[in-house]
Amino acid sequence: SRVTSDTDELATGITVATSASSQFLLTIGTFLVLLFTSWIIAGIALLAIPVAMFFAGFLGTIGRKVMFRVRRSYGEVSGQMAESLAGVSIAKSFNREEWTSTILYDLNMKTYQNFKQLGAIFNFMMPAIGMISTILVALTLIAGGWLSTSVLTVGSVYLGAVLVQRFLSPILHMAMFYPQLQSSLAAMDRVADVLEQKPVVTNSSTAISLDTSNTSVTLQNVTFEYEKGTPVLQDVSLEVKAGEKIAIVGHTGAGKTTLAALLSRFYDPTEGDILIGSQNLKDITLESLHSSVGLIPQEPYLFADTVIENIRYGNPQTSDEAIFSLCKLIGADNFIEALPDGYQTQLLESGKGLSSGQRQMI
Repeated sequence: SRVTSDTDELATGITVATSASSQFLLTIGTFLVLLFTSWIIAGIALLAIPVAMFFAGFLGTIGRKVMFRVRRSYGEVSGQMAESLAGVSIAKSFNREEWTSTILYDLNMKTYQNFKQLGAIFNFMMPAIGMISTILVALTLIAGGWLSTSVLTVGSVYLGAVLVQRFLSPILHMAMFYPQLQSSLAAMDRVADVLEQKPVVTNSSTAISLDTSNTSVTLQNVTFEYEKGTPVLQDVSLEVKAGEKIAIVGHTGAGKTTLAALLSRFYDPTEGDILIGSQNLKDITLESLHSSVGLIPQEPYLFADTVIENIRYGNPQTSDEAIFSLCKLIGADNFIEALPDGYQTQLLESGKGLSSGQRQMI
């Protein structure tokens, strides 16, 4: 939602702000003509400004709160929809379709109620703006009729009434734009939350490339916590010599996946150090580390691209011949060649249509 609807809403707000700027220039020009025609009628026209500001401020404050709820609930609906579609087979296998539908229905109703409140604000604003315009034009005609015998001609009164309408139109339009600007500000807040996120792990100012001449791995009293005070790994020490093959086993939640994430430096240890050769991971550039460490996650992710490009993803310079040879070596060649277009078969998002084992091999 923040990538699509919120950015679209922000773009709309920029367009509205640009339009409001041109309306402001039109207001200034019209007022100067009004002032030249009659300072009394110009003074009546100025009454529109505090009234418009009051409506804009009052409705804008309420509108921004409502729009923030609208954007948030819209994001919840989008997220729930994506989750429901991704887990449709699980929902069916556990007879939870009705429960899933109920959750989505409740979120939709919540979004509907928020949109309904926003619509009420707009529906109140339109007739209120029309009423303000009518009252000020009437005041202009009354003042003009009173002054027409001594100060103003009938033509000046008529011109003043027309100019008041022209003066009011951009002001009231800007007041109407205000809820949209509030909506865009709410979207901007949500987009800013994403843009202001800082990477947890970054290269240090003295980081250097990984020295691949010694690839032994050493953990020195490593402790790691996702949440403060709840260690997943505690005081772990381990040494794996270069070329040595080991398997780390343990019960669910023992920290096996966390250990793999630490070796790839997706996180830094809360305490202790991890070394490759004699280099601390914190002193190695992330680019050189990730180009030297291979990781096959429990849930492999494939991109909506061809089979061969997904295989080549980790090393774009790999030749087709090297990929064919590797696939034959691990036994993946048979099922890949059986696909409709072989290695050039276009995969669906996340590799849908392939088994878990096939996705892992790719």
